[in-house]
Amino acid sequence: MKKKTQAQTNFEELLSEYGADRAKPHTLSLPVPLTPEEFKDRAQRLAAANVDARDVEARKKQVMEAFKEEAGGVQARIRSLGQIVEDSAEKRAVDCVDLSLGRTKEIITVRLDTGELVCRRAMQAFELQEEMQLS
Repeated sequence: MKKKTQAQTNFEELLSEYGADRAKPHTLSLPVPLTPEEFKDRAQRLAAANVDARDVEARKKQVMEAFKEEAGGVQARIRSLGQIVEDSAEKRAVDCVDLSLGRTKEIITVRLDTGELVCRRAMQAFELQEEMQLS
């Protein structure tokens, strides 16, 4: 005669104890107390998972900072190009000349490509000195 396992014995006892007509065995995920070895293993795995979580957070922070910098650069380009489009002009290097006007004691800056007056300002002390020496 074949020896019954503990589970088989308990199953047959339960049928008898509850007076059941039939049974439908199945498996459920239920809490089972850990052995000391299992507890030690789970604690080590928990510690390793905590280390992994800190590493992931550190990498996440670095990646987010990189994305933030990249997004900032894109936003700066958008602002710059938006201003250019709004103004229908952009700043470029343009050859100019400063002209000394001794009689009005002014310096005017003129664009060489268009002849347009860019700015007019009073001569500074050293420029007045230079003007007097040239006269």
